[in-house]
Amino acid sequence: MTTNTHAGGNELTNLALAALAALLTLSAVLRLAANVAAFLTGRPMPDGGPATGLKVLTDPAHPGTVLGDPDLNPFVYWIAVVVMASAAATAAWFAWRMAAWLRTPSARRDHRAGLASSSDLARTGSRHALVKRSTTLRPSLDKAAPADVGYLLGHARGRQLWASVEDSMLVLGPPRSGKGLHLVINMILDAPGAVVTTSTRPDTLAVTIAARQQAGPVAVFDPQGLADDVGTGLRWSPIRGCETPRRAMVRAAGLAKETGLGGRGVENGGFWENTTRGALQAMLHAAALGGRTPKDLYLWSLSPAAAQDAVAILRAHPAAAHGWGDGLDGMINGDPRTRDSLWMGVGQALACLADPAVLAAVSPDPNEVFNPETFLRERGTLYLLATGSGASASSALVAALIEDLTETARRLAARSPGQRLDPPLLLALDEIGNITPLPSLRFLMADGGGTGITTVPVFNHSHKHATNGDQNPPPRSGTPPSSRSSSVAPPRHRTCGTCLHCWARRMRPRTHSPSVTTGLAPCSGHYAGYPCCRPRRSAPSRSAPDWCCCARRRRSWPVCGRGPGARTRPSFPPDGRRSRPGRICVPTTSARLRPSGRISPRTVARHEVRPGA
Repeated sequence: MTTNTHAGGNELTNLALAALAALLTLSAVLRLAANVAAFLTGRPMPDGGPATGLKVLTDPAHPGTVLGDPDLNPFVYWIAVVVMASAAATAAWFAWRMAAWLRTPSARRDHRAGLASSSDLARTGSRHALVKRSTTLRPSLDKAAPADVGYLLGHARGRQLWASVEDSMLVLGPPRSGKGLHLVINMILDAPGAVVTTSTRPDTLAVTIAARQQAGPVAVFDPQGLADDVGTGLRWSPIRGCETPRRAMVRAAGLAKETGLGGRGVENGGFWENTTRGALQAMLHAAALGGRTPKDLYLWSLSPAAAQDAVAILRAHPAAAHGWGDGLDGMINGDPRTRDSLWMGVGQALACLADPAVLAAVSPDPNEVFNPETFLRERGTLYLLATGSGASASSALVAALIEDLTETARRLAARSPGQRLDPPLLLALDEIGNITPLPSLRFLMADGGGTGITTVPVFNHSHKHATNGDQNPPPRSGTPPSSRSSSVAPPRHRTCGTCLHCWARRMRPRTHSPSVTTGLAPCSGHYAGYPCCRPRRSAPSRSAPDWCCCARRRRSWPVCGRGPGARTRPSFPPDGRRSRPGRICVPTTSARLRPSGRISPRTVARHEVRPGA
């Protein structure tokens, strides 16, 4: 039998060295304290060497006698000893903590080659770097604060970490991981301009509506009645405004996308979706020109014969778009098999209007007018509540409304200084993968930031490809070089490794690339050949999750750190406390982040959420 005494020997050696160091330090403190006391009392400096310090312990009442100056004031001397000993102990404690931290995996990770440094944060994500770009981000402001042109993500190594209003962020995470609580709610509260946010539940609405009412008008489009007790309900007609052919085309694109005919599993899916869109835009245009109601639009969608009324309106009205009537007539009177397949898509796009409650939500009174341009200019907030499943799913209407608003924002941006919407529009598309596919999502992620539209889609990455039926995949970050896209995800599922691998292939750092792109993905230990972080623990659903990322932004590199906790907790009863922080990988620095602790002026101190909400 063998006995391993190597570890025990090392411990004894370390203990002896520590005791010797403490003894030498004590001797030096006792000797140097004599010099300090002599200086403070105007006495000459003692002549004793460093070793004479320990001799003071033999006669503590008369330290000057041992040190060669009998007139040395003992009271001043021991005061100096206490102060210097405290300073030495504090320095030793910090040195021990630093040595212990340097032995941890996170410290080794932060100092490995390939990870971003603190200078990257100062150059690209700091408060100063954001303010320097304020003249470009918001030309209308002479002197902008960081909150006017960006969103605070947290703190890193004593610095604030900011994302600008032109940065698009792709958020991925499993259900109940805190995506809305820790990211979406904070962004809605801090948004400097108009906000359009989606959700399948009224929890975000309950937490933020009181604060947003102080910033501008608030409206809730809830055709399915998911939040019946809200008194700011909006009734919006998909027909109003479609006298303009362009607006009819935009809304028809949103309605047709919901049919799913363009999915990968449908043969000639692109053809069927485009044909359905053509029929819908002609019907919307005809209904607007003829003064018809959404009820008439629904009746037209039931059978091709009923839609002949729309053909007659388009052919007779002088303001009708050229050729639209003949095109719709050709679809109705074409090959029966093609017509039946086409009309199946038309009926599916407008099937939600069969629900009387949904039909009432899209049938406003003549004096109820929703002007998208006024809404954007007055920094309004629009909450869109819907589900993508169920008999009365109204996700198609939500898609049409979002498409209409984004198109309006683009037109406003084109007429604004610098061709940017000012103040910028925040699209906080929470649970968008569970609601509806958006035709323009890829393009918003690509160039929306340049026009003043901050796009933040939130997906459940536990779904296949983090999409709704694989129709609304996360935008590819490698295509447009002008965007900066980010995705964050708590690494709690095995799909994290696959997602990280996909992002790593698309976003491998290249210093010669002129693009400005940042991608954040679930961390499984390595990214593009470089070591990254592993979470120490899984975060509970009410605490800040373990966020991870992989980044490429010009010359910056992937990093890991700690992310901000929730600013408010929509729990019952409310307690006003923030949750413990998790971990986050951010695009500009290899550091630990801690909660910002900053409360927006628009933040409500306490938010009451009823148990049934």
